[in-house]
Amino acid sequence: LDSTQIFSIYSKTNQQDYRIQVRLPDSYQTNPDKKYPLIIKVDGQWDFPLASSVYNCIYFDGQMPEAIIIGIDWGNVSGNIHAIRARDLLPAPIQNSENTGHAKKFISVLANEIIPALSERFRLNKQEFLLGGSWGGTFTTFALLERPDVFDGAIAIAGDYRNASAAFDQQLKSLANSNALDGKHLYIGVGKGDAVAAEVIAYAEKLKALNLKGFKLKLDALDGFGHSGMNVPGYANGYKHIFERPQISLAPKVLEKFVGKYTSSVQGWPELIVQVESGKLVTSLGERKIPLLAKTENDFYHPDSFFNLSFEGATAERTTANVGTFFGDAVYKRADAGNQPQR
Repeated sequence: LDSTQIFSIYSKTNQQDYRIQVRLPDSYQTNPDKKYPLIIKVDGQWDFPLASSVYNCIYFDGQMPEAIIIGIDWGNVSGNIHAIRARDLLPAPIQNSENTGHAKKFISVLANEIIPALSERFRLNKQEFLLGGSWGGTFTTFALLERPDVFDGAIAIAGDYRNASAAFDQQLKSLANSNALDGKHLYIGVGKGDAVAAEVIAYAEKLKALNLKGFKLKLDALDGFGHSGMNVPGYANGYKHIFERPQISLAPKVLEKFVGKYTSSVQGWPELIVQVESGKLVTSLGERKIPLLAKTENDFYHPDSFFNLSFEGATAERTTANVGTFFGDAVYKRADAGNQPQR
């Protein structure tokens, strides 16, 4: 994969070498002052390339920011890999299996060893998210609810909540009437053809019923997908959810101050026309008409394509519009300050 590094971090806690695969964003080398959120893909030995490729697609459409993605696994494990997965990813032991169910210990490894080591090596912005499927989904759910002080969100695909039902129930009991998850995002996805679908949906409904303040929970149970195939739409929908952008409603009076024609300081960029239609801001850039949603009173975006528009000095006399796209940015100046608003 382009922009990928592979190295190991040794954990004194688990006396274990963890292999780390890192996918850096395209701007990492060209923008040395920029810091990035971190996405931690557990079980990276299997589909870290999928997590990276889905990121490329969702970022191209402007639905998530640039991010550093890591895949974490155990390198070349001799013997049964599921034994070491059960050790680190499951919150409760498997019956008749030794040294399993130590998810809390692995959370400590991530929080106290892996993330600090990555922070020394890369420019991180102190936003950490988890991504995993199957037992990895079990772990990411458990870890977010266990340590919301460490993780900002999680994507959990087809997690197995049966084995550790008591541990999950205890978490739900502890979180009731709590604000610990305020501002956190959890995406739970499962294919309806998966054997664990019923239990995943039941768990998500129990978590939703807590009605936790500020907690953003989304459940997708999709037809036509099984246990592993759900990773494809799940990763995409999960990225969009954990990086969900605000959407606020603005009065037409607020929007009308932006209406007008704008010319770019960058040669070759077409004229920008800003209008208000049906109570929302709509722009025309060349032949393309782009309806926008409001993130703040001055910042707007298209929900399904990489187009961001922000305004500065929004007065009848002077307005600057900053346009951001996947292919570059441009500054626009209002060319007709006296233009009348259009609805």
